[in-house]
Amino acid sequence: MSPVNGIDTKELRDIVKIPDKLIHLVGERADFDTYWMGMCYYVSVRSTCLDRQLGAVLVKDKALIGIGYNGAPKGVRDCIERGLGCMREAARTDKNDKMYHNCLATHAEANAIVSVAFNGGAPTKDAIMYSIAFPCVDCTRLIINAGIKKIVYTEKLNNSAFSDQLLAEAGVETEMLDKAHVAAALYKSLEHLIRRDENGKSAGQELSEKEKA
Repeated sequence: MSPVNGIDTKELRDIVKIPDKLIHLVGERADFDTYWMGMCYYVSVRSTCLDRQLGAVLVKDKALIGIGYNGAPKGVRDCIERGLGCMREAARTDKNDKMYHNCLATHAEANAIVSVAFNGGAPTKDAIMYSIAFPCVDCTRLIINAGIKKIVYTEKLNNSAFSDQLLAEAGVETEMLDKAHVAAALYKSLEHLIRRDENGKSAGQELSEKEKA
């Protein structure tokens, strides 16, 4: 049973406290980079990876063309379903070795690219990849060959030097976003979610007796 069952909107308003520093002013809205990056974090909730849940989206001409999160291929049981814990972690003897060849999951960036092909979407040439994490070398090769022109991310691993080299040589632009901006946008979306209850009433409003009937 989901741990959130039985919680209503009024209770959510009490639980979700938005820090003052992350509150958007009325009339403000997130820029496009922040908007798409926030979607990456939302997409990541579908990930089944036991190590790190990641999300990525592909955007072209300000339109979404691909979505991906890290997880087992279609029709293949993931680590959770197998009940054996993280297979990659179990096989790793060197903490610096990512052991990707022992991992069931396809990475979020790769899945975002594959989703375009699977769904017969728009060409990926000159698209922008938004991804929580800076891509590994394997995903970097795919990004370059897919003709993606830019990568926007918020987290960078320590072992990304080779990816940096390949992207620079291929002329792919990279940009790291400030997580605080993304967090502010996500908090704003939560505020929209809990501002009114299921009956459309704003915080503090009570239903009339007639509405309750």
